[in-house]
Amino acid sequence: MLCWPYFADKFLNRSYICDVWEVGVELEKEGSGVITQGIIGKIEHVLNEELNLKARAKELKGER
Repeated sequence: MLCWPYFADKFLNRSYICDVWEVGVELEKEGSGVITQGIIGKIEHVLNEELNLKARAKELKGER
């Protein structure tokens, strides 16, 4: 899951998804609030499953 929190509880949601559950990647914005070309690398990580996000999601679900 790609996370780009904007306001309110979205920052807490991002914290759980990326830091606690470890099934997502945070998209970081620059000072103006715009996401730069660095997003492409993070999308590639998710698509290539280098971070084992799918395996982690199955682990949380209780599958092996």
